[in-house]
Amino acid sequence: VLDLRKPPLALALLNRFPQNRASLSWRHEKPLRPSRLHVQEALFWAQFYQFVPRVAELHLAAYSSTMHHVVGGLRYNAPVLRYLSLKRPWNASIAEVEDTQMYLHNLYAPALEQLELIKMPFVPWNCPLFHSSCASLRRLVISHEYRTTSPTVTATLDALARMQSLRSLTWIGRLPEEPMLSVTSTALRADRVVGMPRLRDLIFGGTAAGCLTLLRHLAPASLPQMTIRCDGDE
Repeated sequence: VLDLRKPPLALALLNRFPQNRASLSWRHEKPLRPSRLHVQEALFWAQFYQFVPRVAELHLAAYSSTMHHVVGGLRYNAPVLRYLSLKRPWNASIAEVEDTQMYLHNLYAPALEQLELIKMPFVPWNCPLFHSSCASLRRLVISHEYRTTSPTVTATLDALARMQSLRSLTWIGRLPEEPMLSVTSTALRADRVVGMPRLRDLIFGGTAAGCLTLLRHLAPASLPQMTIRCDGDE
């Protein structure tokens, strides 16, 4: 595990073990802040890009500019990335929300097994990140995302239908909703049920309508360990 707080050591280890896959991490509650680059830090980032094909894990809590710098270094291609965890601080500026569109939405990660997005802008279900990882993804966490509107039921079900290897799903935020008592809604969508044969852990948090909508359309092969929070209430 290479600590991003210590660029010289991280760079030395990358060079010392050229065949090993790298795990980059900032695992502290205090988020990584952008700062003036010292000579050693500048050297690290200048050489970091050549090691991108070896990055297997990336755990990062950071403000937008630093996250853009680090994740942007993947250059939209992370062929062996298995674990991606991104967390933005509670006081991150709303003006930073759209900054993820280029460096995260278009990321190609066909080996991704675990994805955590904490306080991040919601990533569209139809973006390359989800399309490329749908067959390998086993754990998905979306918590307290920034989003002005809820995703559609159709887009959500289309995405989850492709994630047949998913074992754990946590989604706390703006869930898709459909009127529970709407005759039109029932006629159009009641018959669609997405089978989730490997799903074992399920956590939803949002409005009652959002939780019920997802439960109505998802069918795990066996009863999963389930936690439902409606508007913050267990």
